[in-house]
Amino acid sequence: MPGHVDTPASLDPPLDPTVHFDWTETAPNRGPCGSASFTGHFSCEVASNVFLVLLYTHVEGSLQLNITGSSEAQVLRLASGELRATDDTAHEFLVAPINGGGLDCSTRVLEAAVPTTLTAVLPLERQLSWLLPVPQANTSGWLRGNLDPRGAVINGDISLAMEDKDSCVGTFTLTAAQ
Repeated sequence: MPGHVDTPASLDPPLDPTVHFDWTETAPNRGPCGSASFTGHFSCEVASNVFLVLLYTHVEGSLQLNITGSSEAQVLRLASGELRATDDTAHEFLVAPINGGGLDCSTRVLEAAVPTTLTAVLPLERQLSWLLPVPQANTSGWLRGNLDPRGAVINGDISLAMEDKDSCVGTFTLTAAQ
């Protein structure tokens, strides 16, 4: 056609009707790496060598973490946290703070510490099976986990040490509060 000028719209290829986009919506400040409160649980096994027989005692409990900071920050701060632990007799023996860490947004790795905390008075059979020299043991530890791409779940490893010798090594799962 004489005098016809192609416009940019006429040069575009046709749309492909088979293309589909999944779009995950997030609340403000709740992207894949942003301020959030997480709750969850952990479990671990304490290995003790009592009378030359290796015994394992199951420990489990709850975790609660509050992570703060801007979603644009490289590292978010762990503002507060708590660990509650019970042994295989359902006796709660430890309530400890979790602190000293944060969430690295570039690697999606959470690191946190359980500072030295005194346990509740342990029953004599627990002291003997864990070979603890005192009825109230000092316990410390750490958590290290990975944040999933959607920012909703952190899975990782936990380690607790009682009187710097017996250790309870296991795993944890945290889920972001809605």
